[in-house]
Amino acid sequence: MLRKTECPKVEPMQCPTQITVDDEGRPRYAERQLPYFVRILLNDTDVLPEIDKCIRICLPNITIPSDIDIPPTSTEIPYIEGATAHCYLDDVGKPIFHAHSNTYFGSWMRDAYPQNGKDMMKRWMTKHFQGDTVEEYLDEGDMRRQRAFVTHHMPYLYDGTNLIFFNGSIYFHRAGTPKIGKYELSSKDYNEVLIDKHAAHKGNNYLFNLSMNYFDLAVDENALWVLFHYEDEEYLSVAKLDISNLTIYETWNLTLINHTEVANGFVVCGVLYLVRSSYDLKSEIAIAYDLYRNKYREPNIHWINYIYWIN
Repeated sequence: MLRKTECPKVEPMQCPTQITVDDEGRPRYAERQLPYFVRILLNDTDVLPEIDKCIRICLPNITIPSDIDIPPTSTEIPYIEGATAHCYLDDVGKPIFHAHSNTYFGSWMRDAYPQNGKDMMKRWMTKHFQGDTVEEYLDEGDMRRQRAFVTHHMPYLYDGTNLIFFNGSIYFHRAGTPKIGKYELSSKDYNEVLIDKHAAHKGNNYLFNLSMNYFDLAVDENALWVLFHYEDEEYLSVAKLDISNLTIYETWNLTLINHTEVANGFVVCGVLYLVRSSYDLKSEIAIAYDLYRNKYREPNIHWINYIYWIN
């Protein structure tokens, strides 16, 4: 039997002209070009940006049929939309010492939704009220010894000490603007959102009393919460954002709450809790506002602040 051999033919790549959401005969629509597990495999390499650029070559040639309903853009991170339960804070323990730093003001963070076990052990630190770097520590012991594993350079200056870390990304107030930024450390992807052009963000028009912050960020089981106030208003405002794409879902103007009469805030189960003082030895959680049920109450939860100046 004779076998005929031929050299392989090189044909130009043809991009698809249509996509699908149900796998019927065409490439499937995806919000991101690369599947999440592929992005994880390529993290910490120089290959990911190049592959992403190559895939984008095809995008101008793709059209979406009018009969296809594209699912709304949302987070890839599983979290529960809406109030998770009728839960309320009952008590607060004493502050626990974790580490000491040479900088008097700053912020240290752990990942509230780590991608793996290693990230669960890591800690991150920003120094001073403004800067463009965040230090990564492999564990809390290294943070106590001030032995940083790597220093990340952020694309813009942050302002304040109320930064948070969630699922590999750092969320911060972009200095000099009324914007909240999200910077993913591994991929270096950056996204930002304008909270409101009239939101206070400069000068001495701070959010809380003696806080030196214009915005306060919090995350719970439901969303990313941004506490702020308008330039010429005394009441506190709260915006609910999608934790992944920073879409603003809703904004509350809490006219019963003067933003200068509280020192800090956090959110649990969709309930906003406000601390009376962050620098007195004896303080209390004086106000609670259920953002889903629009209910105001005064829990008066007392706590002892041994460390002082926790903002």
